[in-house]
Amino acid sequence: MSLLEKALRGAKPAEVQGGLFAKAVAAKAVRHEAESLPGGDEPAFIRPTPEEESVFVPPEFPLSASDLAAVESEILEFKASGDYLLAVFARIAETLPLEALALFLPRGEGLALAASLGFPAAMTDYIPESVARRSGSPGSPLSEESKAAISSLLGVSPTLMLRGATMYGPADAVLGQWVFADGVLEYADQERIEAVGRLLRAPGRRASPAVSLQEPSSQPGSGLVAQRHGQRFAVAVALDLRSSYIELDMRVPGILPQAFFSVVLETAQRILGPSGAAVLTEAGQLAALLYSASELDADLVRFQFRKSLKRALPILEPIELSEGKSLLFDLTDAGSEAALSRFLAE
Repeated sequence: MSLLEKALRGAKPAEVQGGLFAKAVAAKAVRHEAESLPGGDEPAFIRPTPEEESVFVPPEFPLSASDLAAVESEILEFKASGDYLLAVFARIAETLPLEALALFLPRGEGLALAASLGFPAAMTDYIPESVARRSGSPGSPLSEESKAAISSLLGVSPTLMLRGATMYGPADAVLGQWVFADGVLEYADQERIEAVGRLLRAPGRRASPAVSLQEPSSQPGSGLVAQRHGQRFAVAVALDLRSSYIELDMRVPGILPQAFFSVVLETAQRILGPSGAAVLTEAGQLAALLYSASELDADLVRFQFRKSLKRALPILEPIELSEGKSLLFDLTDAGSEAALSRFLAE
């Protein structure tokens, strides 16, 4: 059983060590009783052995403050792409021996879970932004109010020691909130704990463009057609992101589907700019329209769009991206919206 699991059961670190530590405590109590007996002689059968007299030696967190600073420098060199924070999560989860790590990203008026590793649950309900703003200095324990809001989303008891670090961007905007727990780190000196907090806070200086978690559209066809800006034609492209996410999850465990889909969607919207629009469907498809005054080659548009996505998102480089499908539409036709909806549903 890990230290985190023991903590989830409500035990204190000193109470769950068992083994030699528990034997030493028991032996001390027996010796005290023996000393109170007439004659003060300790019976031979309860005399402690050298093993039983061993004292508890706390475990040591394997990374020093300088090691953590080196990891911080490394992640600040990552490409500032739309998937930057997901790449940071993957690197930190791989490098830091934390028992549990979670990343919350903006969603609407609050923050929602984007990635979680080591925590028993991963609920996607949002928390108010004020929770992140009240998390204190990087690496410090979360307040009781913050723990109450966050612990249920992670499936842990509010009594578990949770620490946090908030990432801030320009104009003091909250770009994300880290939450972590580790039984071994609780024995470390304050300098090392603060170094972990600084490492987690640092990506806020590079998180550009910022990521916000997006909800899928229940009517993607009408939403896309409404943004045509007076253009007559449009090429519709649909890419199924579900298989790509499955492959990502095998390579980088912990990232939630909503975070991956949102990163791809926001990147697609930046690629298209004012010449197009993109939405996420409830079926896990990325649906995009490229508007034009003249007819375009639908297959060529799809090829170039996929290539641009792969180039813009390093996290997609080792992952297969759906070949997708594409079709040219005349948006002046009365049935174009219904035809687009059928195309996306096929």
